[in-house]
Amino acid sequence: MASPIRQAQGCRARLRFLVGLSALAFVHGCASVDPRAEACPDLSGRYHSRAEQETDSLLVYLLDNRAAAPNSVVLQSTADGLLISAGDTKQRLAHPEDYTCKQGAELLLSRHPTTYLKLPPLIDQSVVRSYTFRRTPSGDLALDIYAQSIGRPYGVKLSSPVKLEKTIVWKRLASRS
Repeated sequence: MASPIRQAQGCRARLRFLVGLSALAFVHGCASVDPRAEACPDLSGRYHSRAEQETDSLLVYLLDNRAAAPNSVVLQSTADGLLISAGDTKQRLAHPEDYTCKQGAELLLSRHPTTYLKLPPLIDQSVVRSYTFRRTPSGDLALDIYAQSIGRPYGVKLSSPVKLEKTIVWKRLASRS
């Protein structure tokens, strides 16, 4: 059996190790990469405003705009943003304020729609969704919707893994000449 002095020295060594590990994690978390440095996919094109078997238009997902959408939505990728035109709607998503890019192939919106369900004290749940746009091999526009549930039964935070909820595809239209 170890003496109390040896036990105290062992505890101090473990504490120093944990403090050092925490400091390293803190420094690592504070260091970041410039989001503008990541290449963005070229999503330019003219797309149907409604996907097959989907009630919401492309504008709902891009701009959270529930106004009546025309038949097509035009996207134009620029160096500092994404221009969106559909009928009278003309808006720009700025990079990196409104979205970031991943591996030059995906565009991740910064807006994360959240739904809540509260039935105290047992149920306090939220579902956070994230939107990732990409171009399919055929040139269509695809949206992957990921969801994560976060529950707090009796105040204890429990999170589910992030999972793919669904994929929506908007068909690309031929360019107007």
